[in-house]
This record gives sequence, structure tokens and C-alpha cells, in this order.
Amino acid sequence: MLVRQNIAYANSVFGMLYWSDSPSVNFHCNDWFGNRGGNFNHFIDSDMPSGDRSVDPMFCDIASDDVHLMAVSPLLADSAGCSWIGAFHTSCSDTIPTAALVAEFTAERELGGILVRWNLSDVGKSAAVRLERAELEDGPFVQVPVVPRVEAALMTVLDRDVTSRAYWYRLAGRVGDRTVMWVQPIHVEAVGTSRCALISVSPSPASGPVRIEFSSSDEKTVRVSVYDALGRLVASPIHGVLQAGRHAVLWPGATGQHAIAPGIYLVRFEYPGGRETKRICIVR
Repeated sequence: MLVRQNIAYANSVFGMLYWSDSPSVNFHCNDWFGNRGGNFNHFIDSDMPSGDRSVDPMFCDIASDDVHLMAVSPLLADSAGCSWIGAFHTSCSDTIPTAALVAEFTAERELGGILVRWNLSDVGKSAAVRLERAELEDGPFVQVPVVPRVEAALMTVLDRDVTSRAYWYRLAGRVGDRTVMWVQPIHVEAVGTSRCALISVSPSPASGPVRIEFSSSDEKTVRVSVYDALGRLVASPIHGVLQAGRHAVLWPGATGQHAIAPGIYLVRFEYPGGRETKRICIVR
């Protein structure tokens, strides 16, 4: 028996219940989402059948039993050759802009984070959108807590709260009590953890010059900055394009014309797609 193109949504127990002596069952192109007891009673959810999904189907109005799909539902995409999933196609109008109004949506790594850009064909809709980030394509997504920089219809956000791992970004808004997507999520590839590294900051405690050592596997723009305990910038020993390899810079610290006061300081190494920080104690 083939179970295909069904939606099992918000069941109080399992998405599907079948007995061990039932005929052989094969699954393909189904969506299993929000079932309290799990998706199946005979195998764990991590064993999701090939071609099946676990995403919010985005019904038009589930409270009124309208299970048509919104125009931005991920189940309308012909992924894995499924055509759409569910009994009904789209028939309701979303109350936020759809993908047709998003003229541009990009994300790329640069010094200090990931730069995300989007361009709306209807500038008046900009207040309805929010940028969200996840570590997996299917979420969970969280809002990026940065106010976009606006230039005409172009909005940009530099997301600094990232590491070298891969991320997914999406533009989303609210329809009633649910979140809906404007466009499908976009992917930012991971950066190998060994490609850039803040190797050492020594000595610590330090009463003289401090040696800051870092490495990069290829040519890129990097920055080394020093901040006090209140987050104020006190020095920028390096900011520029460096060749691949291991590098070191001497920061005067408590010595020289611009000697700083004793205390705890943070040395931050920033590179395209991430940053690393080490703490150092300055003494006299």
C-alpha cells in the first residue's frame, strides 16, 4: 500500500497509526507536522521516509476548517517530484506580500558576519517583513534582532551573531496567529573551522607588549580589535587584507605612548563569516 501526498497535522497522538500485522506500507511525498505523539507509532521520527517532509503546511484558515494552502506554502513546491502535497491547492489570499514582491534576497559572508540584502517591489510593505535565521532548513527559525538599514527599496542587515557553521535565512511575516514565509529560505555555506583561528594572546597577565597570533588558509580581509570590559574599542592593531598563513602582531598594551589602564580586555579576531575572542589581563 502506498501512502502519498497526504498531510498529517496537529493530531493529539500520532500522525499515522497502523498495526504490525497490517499490509506493507510505503510512504512518499507526505507532510507530517505538529503531531503530539510523533509522526508514526511504529518507527521514530528520525526515520522519516524518503521524500516526506515535516514543515508547517500553512493552511488558509485551520480554525474554520479551510485546509486549502496559502500561496507561500512550502508544500506547493515540486520538491522530490511530488507536485503539491495535500488534498487542495491554493485558494486564499495571503495578507502579507508574496514572493512576487521580493525582487532580491541574498546572503553572503563578509568581515564580521553575514550580510543579508532584500529588495521589495512595494516599499510600503517593508514594515510587514522580518528576517529570520536557522541552523537547519526546516528550522526552528528565530528573528535576527537587528534593525535593517534602508536605502530606497533595498534593506540590509549585517548579522554578527554567527559562527563558521552553515545557516538558513528567510523573510517572514504574520498572518493572524501564524508565521508565513515570503520566499523560500536561502542557504549560506559553512566555513571550515580550521580556515581562520585566533591562536593565542600572550602573555596574560601582561605588563608589557602583547603578542596576538592568528591564522588564515587563504587571502582575506581580517581585523584584530581590543575592547575594554565596557565594550569600548581601545585599539585596532590589524585591519586589512592578509595572505594565507600564520600571522602575529605586537600590541603595546600597558606600554608606550598609548598605554592603557590595568584591567580585563577582550581581543577580537574578525574574518568573513565569523569572529573569535580571547580575554587578557593587563597589569602594571
